[in-house]
Amino acid sequence: MKRTLAAITTIVIAVGLAITGVSTANADDVVPPVTSDASPAASQAVTDVPAPAPSVTPAAKASTPYPSASPSPSPTPSPSASPNPYPTPTPTSTSVPTAGNGRCLPASAVAYTYDPATNSGSVTVTAQPYFSTLLCDPIFITAASWKYTTTAFWPQVLDSSKTNKLLVDKVGTYAYGAEVTCGQGDIYARTGSYIVPTPTLDGPHAWEKFLSGMGLKTTTPGSTYVQTPVGCAEIPTLPLVDPAPVTFVDTCGTEGDKVVIPALTSEDHFTYSTSDVTSKSGVRTVTVTAAPGEGYGFGSNAVTSWSHAFKTDAQNNCVTIPGGPEAVGQTCAVSADGAVSGYLTVAPVTGVVYTIHPVTPTGADITVTAEKTNVAPGEYLITAAAEPGYILSGVTEWQRTVEDNAVDCSLPTDAFLPSSVSWVGQTCSAGGTVSGYIAIDPTDFLNYFVGTTQLVSARTAFAPGTYIVTVVAPPGDTIDGPSSYTATITRPNTSCGNLESQSLTTLAFTGFDSGAGYLAVASAFLMLGTALVFGARRKGKAKA
Repeated sequence: MKRTLAAITTIVIAVGLAITGVSTANADDVVPPVTSDASPAASQAVTDVPAPAPSVTPAAKASTPYPSASPSPSPTPSPSASPNPYPTPTPTSTSVPTAGNGRCLPASAVAYTYDPATNSGSVTVTAQPYFSTLLCDPIFITAASWKYTTTAFWPQVLDSSKTNKLLVDKVGTYAYGAEVTCGQGDIYARTGSYIVPTPTLDGPHAWEKFLSGMGLKTTTPGSTYVQTPVGCAEIPTLPLVDPAPVTFVDTCGTEGDKVVIPALTSEDHFTYSTSDVTSKSGVRTVTVTAAPGEGYGFGSNAVTSWSHAFKTDAQNNCVTIPGGPEAVGQTCAVSADGAVSGYLTVAPVTGVVYTIHPVTPTGADITVTAEKTNVAPGEYLITAAAEPGYILSGVTEWQRTVEDNAVDCSLPTDAFLPSSVSWVGQTCSAGGTVSGYIAIDPTDFLNYFVGTTQLVSARTAFAPGTYIVTVVAPPGDTIDGPSSYTATITRPNTSCGNLESQSLTTLAFTGFDSGAGYLAVASAFLMLGTALVFGARRKGKAKA
């Protein structure tokens, strides 16, 4: 009787476990029968449990992204297909079932197929004995369709009208796909959430996770993407325009720095945008970019961007002109060559080139090569320009007039002008030698020359030697006296080392210990006589 009860109890327990889906083949999930002897009936109950479905070997993952695809025919929808042949099903549950409902299905219960000719396929979730109908990790599929924009693979734009999503979360067969006509089709998939494609695609990206990369079982190994042949994109022919160039002015300092953007009219089918950035080190960089207007394009050789980093004054080799030129008029002093020319003076500066432009009278431009440039009386424009590698700051052009001051010298005088030339050799002073000199009267209306050098001071120092002093009278006047003097500047007869201190000025103007004092008095009387003669001559002419 006890054995009969034990056998019945074992059978009841086995049937109950089979109904709840708990496998008696797993020692962790089976409640052992309460019996003291083995029961043939119990053994038979365990043996009758159905065996699991056979497994399928997973497909290998593609080794390279986006291989060149062979031409693939466009997908042909089934006659009975709905407008969207791959609708997104409403998920029944995305949570992991509880132990009371059985174990959730692992990824090994999932298999898929893919047809690159149509960029479509199906995912099948197979029921497993003693498991629930829900996947432990639902699969989120995004079937994307892209369109070529040029004659090359990249870039592409997303065709949102053909891109769709699909959730695989329980036992069943799910059709997916995205039609591709001229571009690329991708079947993205992952667990946890959908992959959201970007609006454009310019090459493979890390965010792209494909169904073929999930390690699922498949009977169609290979990548789950396809590319149609290039050259199918319809590229509109746009009228081409070339933007006007942008220039930059980089001056000394910052006030004059500027960007010169051409003014636009309704005939210019492009626009400019500007980026103005100053770095932490103070370097200002300006970039201007041109963009074609709607319905227009740029030529293949068009320059569409300009950039410039403004330099510091040191980098620009800035040069400031120290001052403007000076003009000196022609004088009435004469030499063997005629009147003394007027001239223009400039301050030589490294990095600067001066040019003299005659205005009145006109003439050829003169490039300045020295501080003093002789020019005829007239109006002149002087300009300063920077040599290569330099930038000028301040005023760079000036108007100057060289006066004709020699016009009054042409009046006839018929004066007899006495000449006066004297000279003194070297003399001694305490511990040294005082230079010798040649003396003239600068107020006697005569011109004195030693060689081509005109003597304009009362005394001009000369080294020991013999000099010819030439006297020249103004036109119409006559020299009263020699027109040439031979002046000899001598050296002291004795050494000057032991003599007492006495200056050249003292000898010449405050004493009569040498010929210099007498010379000064004689010169004074000579000038007085000259003034009387000249005045008398002027009065005589006035009476006439």
